[in-house]
Amino acid sequence: DKVVSPRILALTHGATINRMNGLLLVLGAILLMAPFGLIPFSNTIPALAILFLAVGMLQRDGIFVLLGYLALIGTIVYFGALIGAAILAGQGLSSMLGS
Repeated sequence: DKVVSPRILALTHGATINRMNGLLLVLGAILLMAPFGLIPFSNTIPALAILFLAVGMLQRDGIFVLLGYLALIGTIVYFGALIGAAILAGQGLSSMLGS
C-alpha cells in the first residue's frame, strides 16, 4: 500500500481506456508465449508488463499502467531486434554457404 495508490486516474477510469488496457494485457500474454525460451529476458519483460498493467488496473494507479506500457514497448523493441538479428544471421549464413 505504500507504493501503490490511486494516481493519474485518466489511465484507469472509463470504459474505453479499460478496454485498451485489457487489449494490452492480451498483447502482453501473446508476447509472453513467444518461443524465445533460451534467450535472456524474453519472458521477463512481457511478464513485468502484465504485472504492472494488472496492478495498475486493480489499484487504479496510472503510474503502474504507464510502467506496463513502457515494458510492452520495450518488449516489442527487444523482440524486433531479436528477429532482425536472426534475419541478418540467416542472410550471412546463406551467403557463406554460397546460396
